[in-house]
Amino acid sequence: WMGCGAWAPAKPLVEAPRPVTSDAAPPPSSSVEQHAAITARIMNNDSVVPMSAALTRKILKAYALSTEAASAAEAHCTQVVEAQIRGWQSFFVHAVGKGGPDDAASPQEFDGPTQQAFRTAGVDLDRLKGNGRAYWGEGGEIIKTRDRIIHGVAKACGHTPTEEQLGAAKYATLGYLVRLMFDFHRGQNVGAVVLKGKFDTEGRPLLLVRTQCMADAAEHGSFYRTALELGVVKHVCNLYA
Repeated sequence: WMGCGAWAPAKPLVEAPRPVTSDAAPPPSSSVEQHAAITARIMNNDSVVPMSAALTRKILKAYALSTEAASAAEAHCTQVVEAQIRGWQSFFVHAVGKGGPDDAASPQEFDGPTQQAFRTAGVDLDRLKGNGRAYWGEGGEIIKTRDRIIHGVAKACGHTPTEEQLGAAKYATLGYLVRLMFDFHRGQNVGAVVLKGKFDTEGRPLLLVRTQCMADAAEHGSFYRTALELGVVKHVCNLYA
């Protein structure tokens, strides 16, 4: 879904880790500081306004409005979109906040199949921080927000979109929300599967790992950064560059 890598585990940390340099500040020393820092980062995100405007234009284009109608509706529709994206912001502040379902200070754990895949490939799970939490799927918050946006814009501009137009608007909106999710949340969501019949030159199984961790690559404790430091990542593909 997000970043993908073919993973060949290194020998038990015999190989020197590749250095990853960063000017990032050290992590907060307490859960209170951690929650405050995350809330400030989410709420001070400066991409909300320009992305709301850009997404509005994408949706109006998908709805095939005339140039005149789109121009007349754009300002009001942008307000509708921005309000929903602000709600998306608040959702993540609650999710990662103290006692939230994705409390940033709570213990993290990979899902069962991912744990098994890592173990099969000989990866030391104690060295990696990550989890199996997700915000997509048909019942996920990202889908609900997408639908509120596309139907809100249709109502705001007085347009009844066709199924084809709705499909195009859904596709565009989901892409923007995924990108914003990376910026807002920066969760260490990771999944891994063993590639059947694929091994490195020493006979070790290869893994396909998908992550949403590209946005925080420079931060301390990042799954992506730690994996690079361990020297076990062979190939990377960023699907949302």
